This record gives sequence, C-alpha cells and structure tokens, in this order.
Amino acid sequence: MVLSCAHEPSPLQHGDLSPGMPNGINHVRCELFGDLEYLITATDCGKVAMYDVQNLHRSPMTFAVSASAWGIAASSQGYLAISSNAHVVNIFNLSTNYKKCKRDYRSPWFRQESLELKGHEHNIPCVSFNSKGNFLLSGSIDRSLQLWDVNQLSCLSKFHTKVWIWSVKFVDKSAFTFVPTVKDKIETLIPARTFGQTPWNPSISLNLELFISDEDDFDDDDAVFEGEYYVHMHDESPDNLKSCFRTFVREPPEELFVFATKYSVVLCGFRKSQIYPFVSCKNCFEDPSTVRFEGLHRINMMEYVPQLQSLVCATQSGQLSILRLIMTEKTINGQAIYAYSFIPQIIALNGYVDTLVLGMSVAPLYPGNEDEFQRFKILLVLVNGKVLTVEIQLSEDLYATSHVGNILI
Repeated sequence: MVLSCAHEPSPLQHGDLSPGMPNGINHVRCELFGDLEYLITATDCGKVAMYDVQNLHRSPMTFAVSASAWGIAASSQGYLAISSNAHVVNIFNLSTNYKKCKRDYRSPWFRQESLELKGHEHNIPCVSFNSKGNFLLSGSIDRSLQLWDVNQLSCLSKFHTKVWIWSVKFVDKSAFTFVPTVKDKIETLIPARTFGQTPWNPSISLNLELFISDEDDFDDDDAVFEGEYYVHMHDESPDNLKSCFRTFVREPPEELFVFATKYSVVLCGFRKSQIYPFVSCKNCFEDPSTVRFEGLHRINMMEYVPQLQSLVCATQSGQLSILRLIMTEKTINGQAIYAYSFIPQIIALNGYVDTLVLGMSVAPLYPGNEDEFQRFKILLVLVNGKVLTVEIQLSEDLYATSHVGNILI
C-alpha cells in the first residue's frame, strides 16, 4: 500500500538533508490519541502527516513546522510534539477541548495553531512525553537535555553533556524489576549528584543542518557530562544484578528517563527541579559490522516495553541491545534509600545486518496475549528496504542477567 499525502511541494521550502527531495521522510511513528491509532510521518521540509491506521485511505491530518522535522511524541493529554532543525519544539493540540481553548483569551492556545518551546541552540532530533502527559523531554545536538512543563510552557530543568543527544525516553517507575538486597550496608553506593548543571561550550557550527557527527574528538564517551563520572558500569554484564547499582537517592524521583548519545545510555531521575544521573553504560552494543558505518554510529532508536521491564535500544549503524530496568530500596537506620539501574543484554546482529537501520518498532508477537512471558517482536527497517524481525521472550528467571531468551532472528 502506498499512502498519499496532501503536502504539496513548495519551491520556497527545501529539505535540509536533500534540497531536491523536500518530502523525504525523516521519522515515522505509530501513536495513540484516545482510542485511535495514528501513523505519523515527519519530513525533511517540516511537513507532518497523521494517518488513521483504521482508515489509511483517508486523507491525513497535516501540520507544518519551519524546518526539517525529526522528533515525534504524543501525550495522554492529546498533544503532539514535533522537534526540528528550527531549534524549537512545536506543540499541536489534538484534544477534544482545543476549539474551546482557542476561543478562551485566558488560555495559551488563544488564537494559536501551535505553541513553541524555545531554549535549545541547535537541532533537536528527539522528544518524549511522560505517561501523564504533563512533562516533555527534548534532546539536542547543542549537547543539552531539557525537561519542560507542557501546561506552563516552561523549562523545569536543563542537563548539559559533552556530546550530542540522539534519543530520549521517559520510563515508568512501575516497570522496574524490584531486586531485594541482602546487605544493610551501602558503602558501595554513592549519593546521586546533580551533575550536568554547568554548560560545556566547545565550538559548534551553528549553520550545520545535517545530522553528520563531528564528535570524533569525543569517541571516548566516558565523560558524558561535566563532573566526576563515577556511574559507568562494568564492561560486561555482571553476574550479580546488585553490583549494577551505583548511586542512590533518599527520596523517590518524580520521573525517570533515559537519554542516549553516540555511544552511551544514561538513566536519570528528576525531582524538585533537579536531574540526577543514576547509571550509565557505553558497552551495551557489539561493534559495527563494517567500518563504513562507524561515522554514522549513534543510539537514535529507543522503545520502552513495560511488559518486558525493559528498554529496547538500536543504533543507526545496526546494533541492538535490551536494557533490563531494575531498582531496589532499603531502610537503613530508619532512612529509606532508593537505587535505580539497568543491565544490558546484547542481541548480536552481525551477519544479519550489513547496512544502516532507518527505524525500529516493538510489538507483541500475539496481541492480546496476557501471558507474563509472552513473546515480542522487534522490527528493524533497513536502508535497503528489508525488514529484520527479532523475536524475544522474557526469561522466567526474573533475576537472570540474560533477561530475554528464545531469541529468533
């Protein structure tokens, strides 16, 4: 099936990646708005189309931003967020009360087709809403992550890194596997600190519009953010899950999220306008199958799968890893402490993937199956037009470091 789109080519608006192909699609996602599922596309000239999955032949709803559109996120409140090379995040209101808000002079939506979140200084490849829909994360190649209050249109916190941010994703606290601890001592854990508060400002080519990495000077991604970097995990998955925990907090975070750079994945918490990095890992992917792809290596695809208590991560250069989300809590001398982490499991794809990966999706193999250990399929769309399917199943041993099994490729 070929989907038609109402976007008309404009001689005045060219694509950033390929000026001669302004309607080239940068990103595709399926999102729910109420009970309806939509296929959403974002193009190089800033056009966005939403197709009703149940009526794909129907003309899509269309929106537009002022530069190449990349990040797509939908909220439970009915908002659609699009991030772009215009260095802003555009919010569109698809809720049932939008028309009422548009007529209300007290509403920020009064006579507005969209609202803008401004604060980044460069292209924004990724956005993510939390489950309540009131917070939005945005990651930029200006080397910063921003957490926004969508209802107040304000930035609650900003986190600075030394490298570009390619992907962000909120994760629910309820999806973390609880790992009981047997020791009352916490000497091996360090209180989480608010690193990333100080901007790190190397030269950035602000006229650069292409997403081609110039991070060769920062291949050793051990220093993702400013300050002592003590949350780096083992080179390999440890035998004991408890050894994954690196930091703790004395109050549970309001939100948990993950962001990814060229090589690293970082788990963070947010509380009282502060972002706390908990744990990080840069060794959760196999090496690219060919040196031709090393320049395009970036972790730019992440899908949160609560049924697997996991985050599925893929790189543009063709690697796949599954991060098991774990947490523990303990009362020491009457004081509760909370620790959050993840443990990676590499899914080896060398020999199966010999080209770049354009997109990823994760879905139950048998939709509607409520079995706790149901199988899931990971679909990887390759640049040569092929689709690779990886089937996985949650291990019955919830404390195994290899937390998914029965892997079929």
